[in-house]
Amino acid sequence: MAADNQLLIVTNLINRINIYSLPSGQPLQSFTHPICLNVPLLISFALQGSLIVVGGDNGSAQVYNSCLGLLTVLPHGQVGTLVQIVVTHSSSDGCLIITGSSELNGVAIKVWEPAKVKVL
Repeated sequence: MAADNQLLIVTNLINRINIYSLPSGQPLQSFTHPICLNVPLLISFALQGSLIVVGGDNGSAQVYNSCLGLLTVLPHGQVGTLVQIVVTHSSSDGCLIITGSSELNGVAIKVWEPAKVKVL
């Protein structure tokens, strides 16, 4: 949910992320998102809702512009790694993105600085 409680974003567990207006529940936007495993993926808004960051089951997190679609892919781990944690922090300097995963061989946490996030 966006900070202003006016938008809800969800993964549909098939192949898309969907944005809905609240409280009406009207669909506003939808983007293709790769999903291999039918597991819930965490999603976070950043920069007043202009960016969307979603975890993935392919070893990466994806960053979307809420109007235009996919901006970049953040490689987190090996293919098949479930990126379970996605957190953002917005400030006047930009946006920090934190991704995390946990597997049998350990835990991985990455912090992405705004200058390090390359746009496709």
